[in-house]
Amino acid sequence: MDRVANGYLLRQMTATAPCYCTAGTPWLTLLYTRMMVNRKCWEGVLSVAVLFALCSLVACSGRSTGSSSPTPPMNEGITVNGSTYSSLDTALAACPEAGNCTLQFSNGTWPTQFYSGNKCISRSDLTLHGAGLPQLDSLSAPSRLVGGTIIQPGLAFCGASNVEINDLGVDDGPAYFAATGIATNGIQFEGATGAHSDPLVTNIAVTHEIALGSSSNAQFHGNLFEHAKGVSLSDLTAVFNTHCNVIKSQDVVAKELRGIACSNDAGVLIKSDGYTAVSNVQVDDISASAITSGDVASAVIVDAMESNSVSKVTITHVRASGTQFGINFFSNSSLGQEGLKDISISDVNAVLSNSPQGRTPSCIVSQTNSADHQAKNIHIANYYCENDTPLAAAPIEIYNDWINSTIENWTSVNGGYCSTLGGTIDITGWADQGSGSTVPTFCTLDSSTLVNVTGYSSTRGNSPYGQIAPGSVLKIY
Repeated sequence: MDRVANGYLLRQMTATAPCYCTAGTPWLTLLYTRMMVNRKCWEGVLSVAVLFALCSLVACSGRSTGSSSPTPPMNEGITVNGSTYSSLDTALAACPEAGNCTLQFSNGTWPTQFYSGNKCISRSDLTLHGAGLPQLDSLSAPSRLVGGTIIQPGLAFCGASNVEINDLGVDDGPAYFAATGIATNGIQFEGATGAHSDPLVTNIAVTHEIALGSSSNAQFHGNLFEHAKGVSLSDLTAVFNTHCNVIKSQDVVAKELRGIACSNDAGVLIKSDGYTAVSNVQVDDISASAITSGDVASAVIVDAMESNSVSKVTITHVRASGTQFGINFFSNSSLGQEGLKDISISDVNAVLSNSPQGRTPSCIVSQTNSADHQAKNIHIANYYCENDTPLAAAPIEIYNDWINSTIENWTSVNGGYCSTLGGTIDITGWADQGSGSTVPTFCTLDSSTLVNVTGYSSTRGNSPYGQIAPGSVLKIY
Protein backbone atom coordinates (compact mmCIF):
# COMPACT_ATOMS: atom_id res chain seq x y z
CA MET A 1 0.00 0.00 0.00
CA ASP A 2 1.49 3.40 -0.92
CA ARG A 3 1.90 6.24 1.55
CA VAL A 4 -0.91 8.35 0.14
CA ALA A 5 -3.48 5.56 0.28
CA ASN A 6 -2.24 4.59 3.74
CA GLY A 7 -2.87 8.10 5.04
CA TYR A 8 -6.39 7.95 3.65
CA LEU A 9 -6.90 4.55 5.31
CA LEU A 10 -6.09 6.15 8.66
CA ARG A 11 -8.78 8.76 8.04
CA GLN A 12 -11.25 6.04 7.03
CA MET A 13 -10.68 3.88 10.11
CA THR A 14 -10.71 6.71 12.63
CA ALA A 15 -13.96 7.94 11.08
CA THR A 16 -15.56 4.53 11.57
CA ALA A 17 -13.97 3.46 14.88
CA PRO A 18 -16.31 1.78 17.39
CA CYS A 19 -16.46 5.02 19.37
CA TYR A 20 -15.79 8.69 18.82
CA CYS A 21 -12.58 10.43 19.86
CA THR A 22 -14.27 13.40 21.46
CA ALA A 23 -13.09 16.82 22.47
CA GLY A 24 -12.76 15.34 25.95
CA THR A 25 -9.60 13.57 24.83
CA PRO A 26 -7.52 16.40 23.31
CA TRP A 27 -4.26 14.48 23.72
CA LEU A 28 -5.62 11.87 21.31
CA THR A 29 -6.29 14.61 18.80
CA LEU A 30 -2.70 15.78 19.16
CA LEU A 31 -1.42 12.22 18.73
CA TYR A 32 -3.54 11.79 15.62
CA THR A 33 -2.12 15.02 14.14
CA ARG A 34 1.45 13.93 14.77
CA MET A 35 0.74 10.52 13.24
CA MET A 36 -0.56 12.12 10.07
CA VAL A 37 2.77 13.93 9.65
CA ASN A 38 4.63 10.59 9.51
CA ARG A 39 3.65 9.22 6.14
CA LYS A 40 5.94 6.22 5.74
CA CYS A 41 3.93 3.11 5.10
CA TRP A 42 4.85 1.17 8.26
CA GLU A 43 4.35 4.25 10.40
CA GLY A 44 0.89 4.76 8.95
CA VAL A 45 -0.12 1.17 9.65
CA LEU A 46 1.15 1.45 13.22
CA SER A 47 -0.71 4.73 13.57
CA VAL A 48 -3.96 3.06 12.56
CA ALA A 49 -3.55 0.28 15.11
CA VAL A 50 -2.49 2.53 17.96
CA LEU A 51 -5.15 5.18 17.39
CA PHE A 52 -7.89 2.59 16.95
CA ALA A 53 -6.95 0.97 20.26
CA LEU A 54 -6.65 4.27 22.11
CA CYS A 55 -10.06 5.42 20.89
CA SER A 56 -11.60 2.20 22.13
CA LEU A 57 -9.85 2.19 25.51
CA VAL A 58 -9.93 5.87 26.41
CA ALA A 59 -12.66 7.74 24.58
CA CYS A 60 -15.13 4.97 25.37
CA SER A 61 -14.11 4.47 29.00
CA GLY A 62 -16.99 4.38 31.44
CA ARG A 63 -19.41 3.01 28.84
CA SER A 64 -21.02 -0.38 29.17
CA THR A 65 -19.48 -2.99 26.89
CA GLY A 66 -22.97 -3.90 25.85
CA SER A 67 -23.85 -0.40 24.64
CA SER A 68 -23.75 0.41 20.94
CA SER A 69 -22.00 3.34 19.26
CA PRO A 70 -24.16 6.41 18.63
CA THR A 71 -25.41 6.59 15.05
CA PRO A 72 -25.54 10.07 13.52
CA PRO A 73 -29.06 11.04 12.42
CA MET A 74 -29.62 10.80 8.68
CA ASN A 75 -31.57 13.23 6.47
CA GLU A 76 -33.15 15.09 9.36
CA GLY A 77 -33.14 18.18 7.19
CA ILE A 78 -31.32 21.38 6.29
CA THR A 79 -31.75 24.27 8.69
CA VAL A 80 -32.03 27.87 7.48
CA ASN A 81 -32.79 30.64 9.98
CA GLY A 82 -34.33 28.19 12.44
CA SER A 83 -36.56 26.44 9.92
CA THR A 84 -35.87 22.96 8.56
CA TYR A 85 -36.22 21.96 4.91
CA SER A 86 -36.28 18.55 3.29
CA SER A 87 -34.21 19.38 0.20
CA LEU A 88 -31.20 21.47 -0.73
CA ASP A 89 -33.06 23.36 -3.44
CA THR A 90 -35.93 24.39 -1.15
CA ALA A 91 -33.44 25.40 1.54
CA LEU A 92 -31.65 27.67 -0.93
CA ALA A 93 -34.96 29.18 -1.98
CA ALA A 94 -35.65 30.03 1.68
CA CYS A 95 -32.57 32.23 1.98
CA PRO A 96 -33.34 35.90 2.66
CA GLU A 97 -32.75 38.30 -0.21
CA ALA A 98 -30.05 40.24 1.66
CA GLY A 99 -27.35 39.27 4.12
CA ASN A 100 -25.56 36.01 4.71
CA CYS A 101 -27.53 32.79 4.47
CA THR A 102 -26.30 29.71 6.33
CA LEU A 103 -27.45 26.19 5.47
CA GLN A 104 -26.77 23.66 8.22
CA PHE A 105 -26.99 20.12 6.88
CA SER A 106 -27.65 16.94 8.80
CA ASN A 107 -25.94 13.74 7.72
CA GLY A 108 -27.50 12.18 4.66
CA THR A 109 -27.64 12.45 0.87
CA TRP A 110 -28.97 15.62 -0.71
CA PRO A 111 -29.74 15.72 -4.45
CA THR A 112 -29.60 19.07 -6.23
CA GLN A 113 -30.33 20.52 -9.65
CA PHE A 114 -27.50 23.06 -9.24
CA TYR A 115 -24.63 20.98 -10.58
CA SER A 116 -23.63 22.55 -13.92
CA GLY A 117 -22.98 25.86 -15.62
CA ASN A 118 -26.47 25.69 -17.13
CA LYS A 119 -28.04 25.38 -13.69
CA CYS A 120 -25.88 26.96 -11.02
CA ILE A 121 -26.06 28.93 -7.77
CA SER A 122 -25.57 32.66 -8.36
CA ARG A 123 -26.39 33.81 -4.83
CA SER A 124 -23.51 35.44 -2.92
CA ASP A 125 -23.07 35.54 0.87
CA LEU A 126 -23.73 31.85 1.36
CA THR A 127 -22.41 29.33 3.90
CA LEU A 128 -22.89 25.56 3.59
CA HIS A 129 -22.04 23.66 6.79
CA GLY A 130 -22.04 19.89 6.40
CA ALA A 131 -22.46 17.57 9.38
CA GLY A 132 -19.41 15.47 8.57
CA LEU A 133 -16.93 14.47 5.88
CA PRO A 134 -18.00 11.37 3.90
CA GLN A 135 -15.63 8.52 3.10
CA LEU A 136 -15.05 6.31 0.07
CA ASP A 137 -16.85 2.98 0.20
CA SER A 138 -13.65 1.30 -1.05
CA LEU A 139 -10.06 2.38 -1.49
CA SER A 140 -9.31 -0.08 -4.28
CA ALA A 141 -12.55 0.34 -6.28
CA PRO A 142 -14.53 3.36 -5.02
CA SER A 143 -18.10 3.56 -6.30
CA ARG A 144 -19.85 5.94 -3.88
CA LEU A 145 -19.41 8.10 -0.82
CA VAL A 146 -20.75 6.87 2.51
CA GLY A 147 -21.51 8.62 5.79
CA GLY A 148 -21.49 12.33 6.54
CA THR A 149 -23.16 14.94 4.35
CA ILE A 150 -23.31 14.02 0.65
CA ILE A 151 -24.53 16.23 -2.21
CA GLN A 152 -25.33 14.57 -5.55
CA PRO A 153 -24.13 14.86 -8.22
CA GLY A 154 -22.19 18.13 -7.86
CA LEU A 155 -22.38 21.73 -6.76
CA ALA A 156 -21.92 24.61 -9.24
CA PHE A 157 -21.62 28.34 -8.53
CA CYS A 158 -21.64 31.09 -11.15
CA GLY A 159 -20.92 34.70 -10.18
CA ALA A 160 -21.29 33.92 -6.46
CA SER A 161 -18.94 35.67 -4.01
CA ASN A 162 -18.44 35.29 -0.27
CA VAL A 163 -19.16 31.57 -0.24
CA GLU A 164 -17.98 29.12 2.42
CA ILE A 165 -18.30 25.33 2.22
CA ASN A 166 -17.11 22.79 4.77
CA ASP A 167 -17.47 19.23 6.05
CA LEU A 168 -19.26 17.59 3.14
CA GLY A 169 -18.76 15.64 -0.07
CA VAL A 170 -20.08 15.65 -3.62
CA ASP A 171 -20.80 12.29 -5.20
CA ASP A 172 -20.97 11.66 -8.93
CA GLY A 173 -19.30 8.31 -8.47
CA PRO A 174 -19.60 5.17 -10.60
CA ALA A 175 -22.72 4.01 -8.75
CA TYR A 176 -24.52 7.32 -9.26
CA PHE A 177 -23.46 7.49 -12.92
CA ALA A 178 -24.63 3.91 -13.53
CA ALA A 179 -28.06 4.80 -12.11
CA THR A 180 -28.53 8.21 -13.77
CA GLY A 181 -26.10 8.58 -16.68
CA ILE A 182 -25.10 12.00 -15.29
CA ALA A 183 -21.42 12.99 -15.17
CA THR A 184 -20.34 16.45 -14.05
CA ASN A 185 -17.80 18.47 -12.07
CA GLY A 186 -17.67 18.06 -8.32
CA ILE A 187 -17.53 21.56 -6.83
CA GLN A 188 -17.06 24.36 -9.34
CA PHE A 189 -16.80 28.14 -9.09
CA GLU A 190 -16.71 30.43 -12.12
CA GLY A 191 -17.88 33.84 -13.30
CA ALA A 192 -21.48 34.79 -13.90
CA THR A 193 -21.66 34.02 -17.64
CA GLY A 194 -18.30 32.65 -18.75
CA ALA A 195 -17.59 35.81 -20.75
CA HIS A 196 -14.14 37.37 -20.46
CA SER A 197 -15.80 40.55 -19.19
CA ASP A 198 -17.19 38.78 -16.09
CA PRO A 199 -15.95 40.39 -12.86
CA LEU A 200 -13.90 38.03 -10.71
CA VAL A 201 -15.85 36.35 -7.94
CA THR A 202 -14.28 36.95 -4.52
CA ASN A 203 -13.79 35.37 -1.12
CA ILE A 204 -14.27 31.63 -1.67
CA ALA A 205 -13.42 29.21 1.16
CA VAL A 206 -13.71 25.40 1.01
CA THR A 207 -12.45 23.11 3.79
CA HIS A 208 -12.83 19.42 4.63
CA GLU A 209 -14.39 18.29 1.37
CA ILE A 210 -14.23 15.23 -0.91
CA ALA A 211 -15.37 14.92 -4.54
CA LEU A 212 -15.89 11.56 -6.27
CA GLY A 213 -16.18 11.46 -10.06
CA SER A 214 -17.66 8.86 -12.36
CA SER A 215 -14.38 7.46 -13.73
CA SER A 216 -10.71 8.31 -14.02
CA ASN A 217 -11.20 9.35 -17.67
CA ALA A 218 -14.40 11.40 -17.28
CA GLN A 219 -13.80 14.80 -18.88
CA PHE A 220 -14.57 16.79 -15.73
CA HIS A 221 -12.96 18.36 -12.67
CA GLY A 222 -13.12 17.17 -9.09
CA ASN A 223 -12.77 20.65 -7.60
CA LEU A 224 -12.63 23.67 -9.93
CA PHE A 225 -11.90 27.23 -8.77
CA GLU A 226 -12.02 29.51 -11.80
CA HIS A 227 -12.20 33.25 -12.34
CA ALA A 228 -11.95 34.05 -8.63
CA LYS A 229 -9.86 36.30 -6.41
CA GLY A 230 -9.24 35.48 -2.77
CA VAL A 231 -9.57 31.69 -2.48
CA SER A 232 -8.85 29.66 0.66
CA LEU A 233 -8.70 25.85 0.40
CA SER A 234 -7.85 23.26 3.03
CA ASP A 235 -8.13 19.47 3.25
CA LEU A 236 -9.66 18.70 -0.15
CA THR A 237 -9.71 15.26 -1.76
CA ALA A 238 -10.67 14.54 -5.38
CA VAL A 239 -11.06 11.02 -6.77
CA PHE A 240 -11.52 10.18 -10.47
CA ASN A 241 -12.24 12.57 -13.40
CA THR A 242 -9.59 13.86 -15.80
CA HIS A 243 -8.55 16.65 -13.40
CA CYS A 244 -8.58 16.43 -9.61
CA ASN A 245 -8.02 19.91 -8.10
CA VAL A 246 -7.90 22.86 -10.51
CA ILE A 247 -6.88 26.43 -9.68
CA LYS A 248 -7.56 29.11 -12.30
CA SER A 249 -7.74 32.07 -9.94
CA GLN A 250 -5.78 34.79 -8.16
CA ASP A 251 -4.67 35.28 -4.55
CA VAL A 252 -5.06 31.63 -3.57
CA VAL A 253 -3.87 29.99 -0.36
CA ALA A 254 -4.31 26.21 -0.32
CA LYS A 255 -3.07 23.32 1.78
CA GLU A 256 -3.64 19.57 1.91
CA LEU A 257 -4.84 18.94 -1.63
CA ARG A 258 -5.13 15.24 -2.41
CA GLY A 259 -5.85 13.61 -5.74
CA ILE A 260 -6.45 9.95 -6.51
CA ALA A 261 -6.72 8.35 -9.96
CA CYS A 262 -7.41 11.46 -12.04
CA SER A 263 -6.05 10.50 -15.43
CA ASN A 264 -4.46 13.81 -16.46
CA ASP A 265 -3.39 15.46 -13.21
CA ALA A 266 -4.02 13.94 -9.81
CA GLY A 267 -2.54 16.55 -7.49
CA VAL A 268 -3.23 20.04 -8.79
CA LEU A 269 -3.58 21.84 -12.12
CA ILE A 270 -2.76 25.56 -12.06
CA LYS A 271 -3.79 27.09 -15.37
CA SER A 272 -4.47 30.39 -17.11
CA ASP A 273 -6.43 30.88 -20.31
CA GLY A 274 -8.21 33.67 -22.16
CA TYR A 275 -10.78 33.84 -19.35
CA THR A 276 -8.53 34.32 -16.32
CA ALA A 277 -4.95 35.25 -15.45
CA VAL A 278 -3.46 33.32 -12.53
CA SER A 279 -1.20 34.93 -9.93
CA ASN A 280 -0.23 34.86 -6.26
CA VAL A 281 -0.93 31.19 -5.64
CA GLN A 282 0.48 29.37 -2.61
CA VAL A 283 -0.09 25.63 -2.24
CA ASP A 284 1.37 23.51 0.54
CA ASP A 285 1.08 19.73 0.88
CA ILE A 286 -0.03 18.08 -2.37
CA SER A 287 -0.39 14.33 -2.75
CA ALA A 288 -1.14 12.47 -5.96
CA SER A 289 -1.60 8.73 -6.31
CA ALA A 290 -2.91 6.06 -8.63
CA ILE A 291 -5.31 3.23 -7.87
CA THR A 292 -4.15 1.11 -10.81
CA SER A 293 -0.54 1.49 -11.89
CA GLY A 294 -0.26 4.04 -14.67
CA ASP A 295 -3.78 5.47 -14.46
CA VAL A 296 -2.43 8.94 -13.61
CA ALA A 297 -0.28 11.04 -15.93
CA SER A 298 1.02 13.96 -13.82
CA ALA A 299 1.09 14.92 -10.16
CA VAL A 300 1.24 18.69 -10.81
CA ILE A 301 0.71 20.76 -13.96
CA VAL A 302 1.47 24.49 -14.32
CA ASP A 303 0.02 25.67 -17.63
CA ALA A 304 0.00 29.16 -19.17
CA MET A 305 -2.41 29.30 -22.10
CA GLU A 306 -3.84 31.81 -24.59
CA SER A 307 -3.70 35.52 -23.72
CA ASN A 308 -3.09 35.36 -19.96
CA SER A 309 -0.21 34.44 -17.68
CA VAL A 310 0.62 32.22 -14.72
CA SER A 311 2.92 34.03 -12.30
CA LYS A 312 4.00 34.14 -8.67
CA VAL A 313 3.22 30.53 -7.80
CA THR A 314 4.78 28.79 -4.78
CA ILE A 315 4.30 25.06 -4.26
CA THR A 316 5.80 23.17 -1.31
CA HIS A 317 5.70 19.52 -0.24
CA VAL A 318 4.56 17.35 -3.14
CA ARG A 319 4.25 13.57 -2.86
CA ALA A 320 3.55 11.56 -6.00
CA SER A 321 3.07 7.79 -6.03
CA GLY A 322 2.33 5.80 -9.17
CA THR A 323 2.23 8.77 -11.55
CA GLN A 324 3.94 8.76 -14.94
CA PHE A 325 5.29 12.29 -14.55
CA GLY A 326 6.16 14.43 -11.58
CA ILE A 327 5.65 18.04 -12.64
CA ASN A 328 4.64 19.33 -16.08
CA PHE A 329 5.07 22.91 -17.31
CA PHE A 330 3.40 24.29 -20.44
CA SER A 331 4.24 27.77 -21.71
CA ASN A 332 1.73 28.40 -24.48
CA SER A 333 0.65 31.92 -23.52
CA SER A 334 0.87 34.54 -26.25
CA LEU A 335 2.82 36.67 -23.73
CA GLY A 336 6.04 34.74 -24.40
CA GLN A 337 8.38 34.37 -21.43
CA GLU A 338 6.13 36.75 -19.46
CA GLY A 339 3.38 34.16 -19.71
CA LEU A 340 4.96 31.64 -17.34
CA LYS A 341 7.21 33.19 -14.71
CA ASP A 342 8.17 33.36 -11.05
CA ILE A 343 7.35 29.74 -10.21
CA SER A 344 8.91 28.10 -7.14
CA ILE A 345 8.47 24.40 -6.33
CA SER A 346 10.27 22.70 -3.45
CA ASP A 347 10.34 19.52 -1.38
CA VAL A 348 9.12 16.99 -3.94
CA ASN A 349 9.16 13.21 -3.57
CA ALA A 350 8.01 11.44 -6.73
CA VAL A 351 7.99 7.70 -7.42
CA LEU A 352 7.11 7.24 -11.07
CA SER A 353 5.18 4.22 -12.33
CA ASN A 354 4.55 2.44 -15.60
CA SER A 355 2.58 4.02 -18.42
CA PRO A 356 0.19 1.69 -20.24
CA GLN A 357 1.05 3.63 -23.41
CA GLY A 358 4.76 3.02 -22.88
CA ARG A 359 5.60 6.73 -22.60
CA THR A 360 8.96 7.63 -21.11
CA PRO A 361 8.55 8.57 -17.44
CA SER A 362 9.94 11.99 -16.47
CA CYS A 363 10.38 13.83 -13.20
CA ILE A 364 9.92 17.23 -14.88
CA VAL A 365 8.70 17.98 -18.38
CA SER A 366 8.55 21.57 -19.69
CA GLN A 367 7.30 22.21 -23.20
CA THR A 368 5.65 24.63 -25.58
CA ASN A 369 4.06 24.69 -29.01
CA SER A 370 6.06 27.75 -30.11
CA ALA A 371 9.78 28.56 -30.02
CA ASP A 372 9.26 32.02 -28.48
CA HIS A 373 7.05 30.81 -25.61
CA GLN A 374 9.69 30.48 -22.90
CA ALA A 375 9.51 30.36 -19.11
CA LYS A 376 11.21 32.78 -16.72
CA ASN A 377 12.41 32.56 -13.12
CA ILE A 378 11.60 28.90 -12.51
CA HIS A 379 13.07 27.60 -9.24
CA ILE A 380 13.14 23.94 -8.21
CA ALA A 381 14.59 22.79 -4.88
CA ASN A 382 14.88 19.53 -2.91
CA TYR A 383 13.50 17.18 -5.53
CA TYR A 384 13.85 13.41 -5.12
CA CYS A 385 12.60 11.38 -8.08
CA GLU A 386 12.71 7.62 -8.49
CA ASN A 387 11.81 5.73 -11.65
CA ASP A 388 10.04 2.58 -10.45
CA THR A 389 9.35 1.24 -13.95
CA PRO A 390 11.23 -1.07 -16.37
CA LEU A 391 11.27 1.82 -18.83
CA ALA A 392 14.20 4.17 -19.15
CA ALA A 393 13.36 7.60 -17.74
CA ALA A 394 14.45 11.12 -18.57
CA PRO A 395 14.80 12.97 -15.25
CA ILE A 396 14.27 16.44 -16.76
CA GLU A 397 13.07 17.47 -20.22
CA ILE A 398 13.09 21.24 -20.79
CA TYR A 399 12.11 22.10 -24.34
CA ASN A 400 11.03 25.72 -23.94
CA ASP A 401 14.08 27.45 -22.38
CA TRP A 402 13.99 28.39 -18.71
CA ILE A 403 15.40 31.91 -18.39
CA ASN A 404 17.20 32.95 -15.17
CA SER A 405 16.23 29.73 -13.41
CA THR A 406 17.71 27.46 -10.73
CA ILE A 407 17.70 23.82 -9.61
CA GLU A 408 18.96 22.97 -6.10
CA ASN A 409 19.48 19.63 -4.35
CA TRP A 410 18.29 17.31 -7.10
CA THR A 411 18.38 13.50 -6.81
CA SER A 412 17.24 11.17 -9.58
CA VAL A 413 17.27 7.38 -9.29
CA ASN A 414 17.16 4.95 -12.24
CA GLY A 415 17.26 7.45 -15.07
CA GLY A 416 18.22 5.93 -18.39
CA TYR A 417 18.10 9.01 -20.64
CA CYS A 418 20.01 12.25 -20.33
CA SER A 419 18.31 15.31 -18.86
CA THR A 420 17.66 17.84 -21.62
CA LEU A 421 18.29 21.38 -20.41
CA GLY A 422 17.37 24.58 -22.23
CA GLY A 423 17.79 28.21 -21.23
CA THR A 424 19.99 29.84 -18.59
CA ILE A 425 20.01 27.55 -15.55
CA ASP A 426 22.22 27.34 -12.46
CA ILE A 427 22.26 23.90 -10.82
CA THR A 428 23.54 23.46 -7.27
CA GLY A 429 23.68 19.87 -6.05
CA TRP A 430 22.85 17.08 -8.52
CA ALA A 431 23.02 13.39 -7.57
CA ASP A 432 22.58 10.79 -10.31
CA GLN A 433 21.94 7.39 -8.72
CA GLY A 434 20.64 3.89 -9.19
CA SER A 435 20.48 2.43 -12.65
CA GLY A 436 23.48 0.72 -14.17
CA SER A 437 22.89 2.62 -17.40
CA THR A 438 25.92 4.58 -18.58
CA VAL A 439 23.85 7.12 -20.52
CA PRO A 440 25.30 10.61 -19.89
CA THR A 441 23.55 12.84 -17.35
CA PHE A 442 23.07 16.10 -19.28
CA CYS A 443 22.18 17.14 -22.83
CA THR A 444 21.61 20.71 -24.01
CA LEU A 445 18.71 21.92 -26.12
CA ASP A 446 20.01 24.64 -28.41
CA SER A 447 22.61 27.38 -28.93
CA SER A 448 20.97 29.68 -26.35
CA THR A 449 21.52 27.18 -23.53
CA LEU A 450 23.92 28.16 -20.73
CA VAL A 451 24.02 25.77 -17.75
CA ASN A 452 26.33 25.90 -14.73
CA VAL A 453 26.46 22.86 -12.44
CA THR A 454 28.14 22.68 -9.03
CA GLY A 455 28.04 19.76 -6.62
CA TYR A 456 27.56 17.04 -9.27
CA SER A 457 27.88 13.34 -8.42
CA SER A 458 26.94 10.05 -10.07
CA THR A 459 27.01 6.41 -8.98
CA ARG A 460 26.23 5.14 -12.48
CA GLY A 461 29.79 5.25 -13.85
CA ASN A 462 28.64 7.56 -16.63
CA SER A 463 29.83 10.86 -18.05
CA PRO A 464 27.93 14.03 -17.21
CA TYR A 465 28.35 15.28 -20.79
CA GLY A 466 25.86 13.99 -23.32
CA GLN A 467 24.77 15.55 -26.59
CA ILE A 468 25.79 19.19 -26.42
CA ALA A 469 24.09 21.44 -28.96
CA PRO A 470 26.43 23.64 -31.05
CA GLY A 471 26.88 27.03 -29.42
CA SER A 472 25.50 25.92 -26.06
CA VAL A 473 27.54 25.92 -22.86
CA LEU A 474 27.48 23.29 -20.11
CA LYS A 475 29.96 23.89 -17.28
CA ILE A 476 30.40 21.42 -14.42
CA TYR A 477 32.48 22.58 -11.47
